[in-house]
Amino acid sequence: AGTGSTMALFLARPEVKAAVEAFIAKGGLIVGINAGFHALMKTGLLPYGEYRDNNDAILATNLYGEFKAQMVTTEVVNNASPWFSNAQIGEQHVLPFAALEGRLVITDALFETLKANGQIATQYVDHKGRATLDATFNPAVSQHAIEALTSPNGQILGKMAHSERYEAGLFLNMPGNKQQSIFENAVAHVTTSQQ
Repeated sequence: AGTGSTMALFLARPEVKAAVEAFIAKGGLIVGINAGFHALMKTGLLPYGEYRDNNDAILATNLYGEFKAQMVTTEVVNNASPWFSNAQIGEQHVLPFAALEGRLVITDALFETLKANGQIATQYVDHKGRATLDATFNPAVSQHAIEALTSPNGQILGKMAHSERYEAGLFLNMPGNKQQSIFENAVAHVTTSQQ
């Protein structure tokens, strides 16, 4: 989380913090992928949707202490956020994962809150579509198989797998849907809200 820590320091600068808070207040969307997810967690923007000094959730070193780079399958478990507005519950995506520190660690109480608020956007699933803590499918062994979280209002998204690495013609040897349309959904949301 070296890069994530540096990003978090930048996000915590008073002038940047004020700009981010104003952006959120007017409905702006924010995404953090991998190190960006770390930065959002370190500031409290995730999972709380606001700056906080203390966070009951962290992204820690992968359970077995190794850098992992592989394709993972994630499943959409909540589509209330603008980022997943066109996704179907149960929709799966095969995405690249590459991280040393991608293991979400949260308390059971926070898990229940996140679940009740619909903030758990996607989970790692196995070949049978079951949420899993098996490192074969959840390489960091992220608690509760969580791959992506949103803020309570859904404007802020943090995720570990690299949706931005998809381009037509890539990963042709991998079966499954590799195109997760979070960016298209964000553009559609912003375009609609500006009309």
